[in-house]
Amino acid sequence: MAREFIDNTGIREPTRNAEGQVLGVFLAQVVDDTTFKVEVIPGRDSSQVTGFSESARLYHR
Repeated sequence: MAREFIDNTGIREPTRNAEGQVLGVFLAQVVDDTTFKVEVIPGRDSSQVTGFSESARLYHR
């Protein structure tokens, strides 16, 4: 799975699968102590995604 890691300085470091192919974007955000927001956007890279869409899901623990 390809992903983009944003370190504590805000630098984006894309990682890729063994073939060097980007498969999509995984977004995750901690909303509060018990809730987080997740969205998977297949077939795009990070330069094509500006944030969460209405398809994002909220999860509560």
